[in-house]
Amino acid sequence: MPSICLHQVNKAYKQRVVLKDISLNIHKGECVVLTGHNGSGKSTLLRILAALLFPSSGEVRAWSTTGNIADVHKGYAIDRLPPLPFTAEEYLMSMGGVQGIEKKERERQIIALMQALHLKPEPKQHISSYSKGMRQKVNLIQALLGKPDLLLLDEPLSGLDYESQLQFAAILYDLKAAGTTIICASHENILIHKIADSVVELENGRINRVIQREKLAFKAVMVIKAGNLTDDDIDQLAAFEGVIEISKETNKHEMYCLMKVAAEASDKLLLNIISQGGTIISVLHDQYHFNMSGRD
Repeated sequence: MPSICLHQVNKAYKQRVVLKDISLNIHKGECVVLTGHNGSGKSTLLRILAALLFPSSGEVRAWSTTGNIADVHKGYAIDRLPPLPFTAEEYLMSMGGVQGIEKKERERQIIALMQALHLKPEPKQHISSYSKGMRQKVNLIQALLGKPDLLLLDEPLSGLDYESQLQFAAILYDLKAAGTTIICASHENILIHKIADSVVELENGRINRVIQREKLAFKAVMVIKAGNLTDDDIDQLAAFEGVIEISKETNKHEMYCLMKVAAEASDKLLLNIISQGGTIISVLHDQYHFNMSGRD
């Protein structure tokens, strides 16, 4: 029996229809990743599951004793935490208090989660002065407080560097193994190939397709971190054959480039980086969700 059942759910704002005829069954302990372009309805669907919005029509049922999704113990990370005038500890202690978590247990969980995500702000530094990545870590930690049964995440990897993305994926893997149901909207593919049981692709407010894990196609890639490259160098590397994704990241005032490249093209790319005067910081083996249709 499904733990969460959405039946013909629709959501409209005046004349604008945001979700159309959404029917979906999700079982306890599953991880479902929502994909789709901006405006496809991912965030609205998450807000309905968080009981922050009511559907215009249709039904949402859950495993709680009342069958009401509002009664499920949930954690919810919004797509962007605002620049709050509090320290991380002040904010997280307050959020844990709202949940009724005892003070010592709150402190224990906050310390453990900050260590797991390597969040180390200055003691009196307000969230408003944090980097995007630090702010996102606070957002994720508040969602994890209290060990929720249902975890709802809206673009959880946004703003995180690659190492932090892997750290958070490892946390989610352990939560899923312990029985937490996870539903997240994500543009990144790490969560798909690390923990997803299924991918729900939304298009214009409708479910375009649901793809089970065994139908997903994965392709081996190398993740290369390189420094000492100009913007022109990075633009040239982006056009290099085999490059799947390229991004610029900053760490302690140092800019570096992160590249995901098909494994068979990685040696040539490494030589190209070195020939341009770049420095190789690290090279990691990974898997990449390459094509949801199962075709390269």
